[in-house]
Amino acid sequence: MTTPSLIVRRRRHGPAPLPPGERRTHTVSVRLNPTEVALLDAKRGRLARGEWMRAALLNRWPPSAPDPIAVEQWRALARVGSNLNQIAAALNSARLTGAAMPSITDIRDALLALRNTLLAARTDEEMDA
Repeated sequence: MTTPSLIVRRRRHGPAPLPPGERRTHTVSVRLNPTEVALLDAKRGRLARGEWMRAALLNRWPPSAPDPIAVEQWRALARVGSNLNQIAAALNSARLTGAAMPSITDIRDALLALRNTLLAARTDEEMDA
């Protein structure tokens, strides 16, 4: 008899097993002609054929890649958010250390300039559409 400390459990790779009620035990095969296979392959992208067909059946599509324009907008917005965080951190540290605080008028002017920049970007986008 071996002691439990000497037993080595093999590590399982891959996703965790599904609960018994959700395990996929049925197989469905479909015959397609060359045109249909080409259409399926064009639509499925990087998904396996079976995965794509299951997603189509259950209407559970994986998230699509964002538009390149949207990615640039997110990056610009992230820079704006970062700048706002730096401003807030500077104000907080000035308040805590007793340093001179910027006037409310300066802060309001900076926020209005930011708002105008964002509105101009939105107007440019609407004109491009």
